[in-house]
Amino acid sequence: MKWVRAKDGVIAGVCKGMANALDLEVGWVRLAWIVTLLFAGIGLLPYILIWICIPREDQIQNALKP
Repeated sequence: MKWVRAKDGVIAGVCKGMANALDLEVGWVRLAWIVTLLFAGIGLLPYILIWICIPREDQIQNALKP
């Protein structure tokens, strides 16, 4: 399981990257994030932290090139 953000995601690739890593439909992951946002914004801080901390998949590929 590789934790990276997708390069072709809607906002930051967080939901699509999580869906790929967990082998889930991206729609379900996005729905879960929306639900957590509706409950007093609980999902906003984790989303931002993941956006900052987890690299995008194309950035990793470029960094690994010699």
